[in-house]
Amino acid sequence: MDTLISRLASNSLTGKFIFIEPTYDARNDFRNGNSMHPAGDVRSGEALVMQVYDAISTSSIWLLICAAN
Repeated sequence: MDTLISRLASNSLTGKFIFIEPTYDARNDFRNGNSMHPAGDVRSGEALVMQVYDAISTSSIWLLICAAN
């Protein structure tokens, strides 16, 4: 995740498709993960979505996405 955020910030993102895999913490009943698994605290998953959205929307790539549409 840190790599994605730093590449967005430095405008050096080269991937055309990025898969973001949250942590699940399945061994601890999903308590310490950041997925939206219903057995855990979905607020951590929401925080992950917000972190990704903020990183994209504050990068210069966001302008390219908006201009293309």
